[in-house]
Amino acid sequence: IGILGDVGRVLEDLVRLWRATAKTDKKALYPWWEQIAKWRARDSLAYKMNSDVIMPQYAIQRLYALTKDMDTYITTEVGQHQMWAM
Repeated sequence: IGILGDVGRVLEDLVRLWRATAKTDKKALYPWWEQIAKWRARDSLAYKMNSDVIMPQYAIQRLYALTKDMDTYITTEVGQHQMWAM
């Protein structure tokens, strides 16, 4: 959604609205966290190396390994490859 206005006022309004929202019902989120635990247990991000192409998972893994100890910002353009952002 587009937001048009003075950034200071808009941010103040957004923060006020955020603070006015109800607190999270942690019990209601329990089934969701159970589902997430099941997905994690499947190791869904596992992949097989391929000598013909660079696997997206491998690229992200290497990028993380090379920059994890740096004050790094990584951005991407718009497109399907954003599904691999971590």
